[in-house]
Amino acid sequence: MIRAAVARALESGALRTRVTLAASSVWGRRASVVRPVFLPEPSTVIGVGGSTLGGSHKTPLALALAVELRRRGEDVRVVGHGYGVRDVTARAVLDSDTARTVGDDAAWLARELRPCGVPVYVGERSAALALAAAPGAVVLVDGLLQAHPRRLALSLLVVDAHEPWGSGACPPAGDLRATPRALMDATDAIVAVHSGALPSDAPSPDVHDVATSLTALHADGTDVALASLARRRVGVVLAIARPERVLRSLRARGIEPVTTLLFADHGALPERRAPSHRGAVDLWLTTPKCATKLGAEFEGAPLAVLRQELALPDELLARCLAAVRKAR
Repeated sequence: MIRAAVARALESGALRTRVTLAASSVWGRRASVVRPVFLPEPSTVIGVGGSTLGGSHKTPLALALAVELRRRGEDVRVVGHGYGVRDVTARAVLDSDTARTVGDDAAWLARELRPCGVPVYVGERSAALALAAAPGAVVLVDGLLQAHPRRLALSLLVVDAHEPWGSGACPPAGDLRATPRALMDATDAIVAVHSGALPSDAPSPDVHDVATSLTALHADGTDVALASLARRRVGVVLAIARPERVLRSLRARGIEPVTTLLFADHGALPERRAPSHRGAVDLWLTTPKCATKLGAEFEGAPLAVLRQELALPDELLARCLAAVRKAR
C-alpha cells in the first residue's frame, strides 16, 4: 500500500516542496524519452508512449490500433513491456502465460488480441522487436516513444486530454515522464484520450482527439447493464495509475461504490482474501488489466470487468497507414 500511496502523491503533486521541485528540475534536464533500440529492417515500427509514468492510456491505444490495423488487412505484431517481470528473455506471450510471467499489460494485450490473430511479444526491447519482425509486418511497441539511432516510422504521444501533463512536474515532485518540450520534440503526433468534451486547453491544436465509451462484462462474457449498477452495492478494486478517473466515470453514471480498494499500478492483487466485505458488496468492478490477476469472484462476490472502448478517428488511422506505406 506504500507504493500506491506514493504513486497517488506523485499523480496529485502532493510531494511538491522546494527540495523535490529542485530535484524535479534536474530530472527534466536529464530525462530522455529517446531509447537506444535496434529497429529491425523488415518491419514498420510504430511507437506508443505516454506523457506520464502511468495512466496516459498508452496500452489501450496500442490495443485499439492493433485491432483496427488488423481489420484493414495489416500483418500486426505487438511488443509489450513486462513491467516487474524478472525474466527478460524475448519470447511470444503464450496462452498459458499470466500477469506473473509476462506482466499485466502484456497479459491483457495477448488476451484481447488472440482472437484477432495478433501475437504479442515481451522481453528485452531490441530482442523482442527482432523476434516480432517479419517482411511487411507492422510492429506496435507499447511504451516506446522514440528510438535511436534510427527513428520510428511513427511516434505517438498519448495524453489524458483532461490532464495532458499529469501533475505538471517530473519526479520526485510529480509524475511527468519528461518535460513537455522533450516529449513533443520526440513525437510525430499527439493523441488525446478523453471520456467527455475535449477541454479548451488541449496540448496542441493538431492533436488527434480520441473519445471513449464505457461498458462492462461479467466473467462469463455477458453484458452488465451499467444503468442497473446505480441501484446495487458495488465495490471497486484497482491496481492502475490515476484510479480516480475510473471512479469519476462511474459517478458520472450515478454509480457510487460502497467500498474501493486501491493498489499500486502493476502491483499484485490478492486472488483470495478474507471476505471482509461479504454481504456489503453485490458486485466488484475492475479493469481488464487488473482482471489478469483476479478470478471470476473477489471476496465472495462476482467480479465484472469495465471496458473502455476507444473510438479511433479516421485521420489517426490514415496517419498510421501513411507511415506504413512510406516505410515500405
